[in-house]
Amino acid sequence: MAEVTITVTDELTENRIRVLPQNERALHVFLTLNFGAIIALAVPMLVDWSANPTELATAHHGWMSWALTLFGVSSAAWSVRDALASHRLKLQAGGGK
Repeated sequence: MAEVTITVTDELTENRIRVLPQNERALHVFLTLNFGAIIALAVPMLVDWSANPTELATAHHGWMSWALTLFGVSSAAWSVRDALASHRLKLQAGGGK
C-alpha cells in the first residue's frame, strides 16, 4: 500500500512539474506491479524464516564448503595485496611523504 501511495504521489507531482512521455507513465505502472509481485513472493518466505532460531550455526556442504572458504580467503588476501600496492603508489607519488 505504501508503494502505491508513493507512486501515485510521485506521478501527480511529476504531472504538475513537467510533461512526461506516455512510455514513462507506463514504466511507472509496470515498476509498481513488479514491486508488488516481489513483495507478494517475499513476505510468506520472510514469515517462515522468522520462525527459525536466530543463531549462527555451522553448515557443511562437502567440497563446496572447502572451495568457497578457499575463494573467500584468496579474495581477502588479494584485497590486502591491493591495499598495500595502493599505499606504496601513494608513497611513490608523494615523494616519500
